[in-house]
Parts: sequence; C-alpha cells; structure tokens
Amino acid sequence: MDKQKILTILAHNVRQEMNAANLSSVELARRCHISTGTISKILQGKMSISVAMAMTLAEGLQIDVTQLFRHLIVEKTVDIGACEQDEQALCIGIISIRNSRLTCIKNKYGNVLGISTLSGGLDLAESSIFILNKIIESIRISLKEFPTIINNLEYILSVSSINLVTQSYEFENTRRKFKSFISKTFKQVNLMADWQISYLANFSKQNGISLITDKGVSLSYMHDNKLRKLGGWKFPVYDLGGENWLGVETIKHTIDAVEGHVPMSSLAQTVMAKFGGKIETITEYCFKGTKDPDVYCHFSAILLQAYWGQDIVAKSLIIRGFEVIQRIIDRVDKVTNVSLPITMMGSLMDIYKTFIHPSRLLESVSDEYKTELLSSLTNDDLERIGL
Repeated sequence: MDKQKILTILAHNVRQEMNAANLSSVELARRCHISTGTISKILQGKMSISVAMAMTLAEGLQIDVTQLFRHLIVEKTVDIGACEQDEQALCIGIISIRNSRLTCIKNKYGNVLGISTLSGGLDLAESSIFILNKIIESIRISLKEFPTIINNLEYILSVSSINLVTQSYEFENTRRKFKSFISKTFKQVNLMADWQISYLANFSKQNGISLITDKGVSLSYMHDNKLRKLGGWKFPVYDLGGENWLGVETIKHTIDAVEGHVPMSSLAQTVMAKFGGKIETITEYCFKGTKDPDVYCHFSAILLQAYWGQDIVAKSLIIRGFEVIQRIIDRVDKVTNVSLPITMMGSLMDIYKTFIHPSRLLESVSDEYKTELLSSLTNDDLERIGL
C-alpha cells in the first residue's frame, strides 16, 4: 500500500472517530495538547504520524489505538476449523460481578475454547476505552491456549458476537454510547444487567422471582411474557436494603447515638473507634469517597460484623432492610396472584434468606453457569423474553 493511501485511510479513521465522539478539530487539539494546524494536516492526509502521536490521538479520542489503523492491516483468514468467516466467529460472554469479571468463549458449535476469572469489574461509569481494554484482556487470557487466534484477534473479533453483563446498566445514555463504541470492535454486541442473566439462568423452565441482594437490591420476575424488574436503580437514588443503604443507616445511627438522640450502642462505638472517635472524620471519609459509588459499603461491613455478633441495633437495621424487600416480594405476589419460588444471590443472601420461608427458596445457580449461558445466548433468546 503506497504512502498517500495510508495517510488517506488514517485521515478517514480519525475523522470518523471525531464524528462519533462529536468532537471538533479544536477540541481534539486541546485534548491532545497539539496545535490545530497539526490536526488539520492529519485530517487532510498531508502528515505522517509517529507511534507516540498515534497514542496521543487515541487518548484524546478515548479509543484503542488500533482503531486508528483500521483497514491498514491486511485481514487474513485463520484456520480454527475452516477458512470461512462464520467458522472463525467466536461467541463471547463476560459477566461483571462484584469486583471481578468472568469470561467464557465458545466457537460456533458451542464448544468452550476458554474461560477466565480476573479482578476488576466492568462499570459503565468508567471510560469506554478503559472498559474495552479490560474486555480485550479477558479475551486474550481466556484464549491463551490458541495463539493463532490471539495473533489475529482484531479480525476475529470483528466477525464475533459478545454478550456483556455490566455494572451501572441502568445508565441508559451511557449504555447506548458504550454499545456504539464497542460495536466498532465486534460484529454483534448485547448488553445485559446482572438481574437479567440471573433470572434466565435460574428460571429457564419455570417462572419465579430472582432476588439480588448486594451493594444494591433488585428483584426480577416474568409477567405477561416479559421480564420485569423492581428496584436496582443505583444508590443513592434507590437500592433500599442493599449494602450502601445499610451503610448510610449505620452512619445515621452512629451520629444519633453520639449526639444523644438514641442510646449509645456497641455498633456506634465500633464505628467511632474505627474513625478516631470523630464524626468529622466519618463525614470527611464519605465526602472524599463520593467518586466511589460504593463508599458506604465500608460501614455496612461493620454492621454485618455486629449483626453476626448478636448486636441488637445491628439486628434491627437488618430487619428494616428486609422489610423493604418483603414489600417488593408482596407486590409481585399480588401481581402474579401466586407465591412464586425465589432464588437469592449477592453478599447479603445468607442474612436475608433467613427471613424467607424455606418452602419458597430455591438454590441459585453458580456464576460460572451464568457466564457459560451468557456465551450461548442469541438475539432470538433475548427477544423471546422481551430484551
């Protein structure tokens, strides 16, 4: 390929990414700390760029640097069973749960090629390029036994499908922008929430209630052939009864106890001891942690420790948390006109399940099973339940 054609394709790729991000040349120049004249020459196909310049542009555009060189790399077919495009396609499922991500990758015949579990979840509150890099890392590690695929990964991903379960799924605009961004890397992209895949995995052959009690709380059930959800709107907007909510209630009780509005408890004494005996230190800790949506989970951890230690106040806070959840269960019972079986998942499962009658509880499937199922889901499967 001659030099001018390379510059023309590069200019096209940069302009396409600018349009996707709704960026002007002035704004891109500002982000990259280079002159608008340099940006202009690149867009006109009149300037070669170094590797360092490419990295700078990619950072300014918030994309993977390989996106700038689309169509410059000769695409080669790879022998992973056959040389047809659809034979090379992978089916990828990645679930973000707590602070980790589970991956399962299959070929078109449903055979598992690789699995992995890595630290660091996928939260849509983070930048798209940061999330994409985590996804690519998970895929590479899962396919470590297939160097031929890894060496041609860019092309193979372009003909592959990926089903993702992310955190902050309820951020609709962010979700839409992220899907548009990674659709440049994969042929087919489906984004799901943990409550959706949890329901599908637990109730493939019957209706039921899938209850997730973690940092937040959400309940999902099937009604009128559509999967529905109650709760799970992200703390502090909602998520009543979850870890963050319990943490805030712990702080409120501690302050009330210190200021003499309620009797001093061992729970309040423990919280104060961990923060040097000063309310100011607690509020400062929360203020500095505002960029962390789960900052209050630190306090719920103290509460849970006190609960298992038979602390009376801790027990009362947990009971209040479940009362919120019980109201949601009662609402579903009323809508469906039947007491459906319940599966429970999440960090608060062992505590909250003691409040539900054993006859309604079913054992929940494993996270590994959910990940494997995710890698097998098709668009038809999702449409069937209204997703």
